[in-house]
Amino acid sequence: MITFASNDPEELFSFLTYDQSNVKQWLDSNRPSINDLKTKFLSSGIRYKVSLLPSEPRVCLDGNLIERVNSYNSPGVQVDETLSWEAHISEVVT
Repeated sequence: MITFASNDPEELFSFLTYDQSNVKQWLDSNRPSINDLKTKFLSSGIRYKVSLLPSEPRVCLDGNLIERVNSYNSPGVQVDETLSWEAHISEVVT
C-alpha cells in the first residue's frame, strides 16, 4: 500500500506514479514481481474531497494506466474510497 496526501490532484497522481515506479524497480531487483495489469488504484478521503478528483486520474506503472476502483476487497474487509464501511456492510449483508 502506498499513501500520499495532497490538495493538488496533479501532484498526487504524479507522486503515486513515481512511487509505484520505485516499488516496481525494487521488486524486479529482489525477485518478487508486480502484475501491472492486476494493480488497482483506490483513492480515499471525505466524500467532498474524493468528488473533486478527476474521473480519469493518470497513475501509470511501466506505461500502463492503473485502473481506479471505488472499493476494494482486501481479505475479509471491503474498503471503499470514503472509508465509511458501507461497502463492507453491504458485502456482509449479501
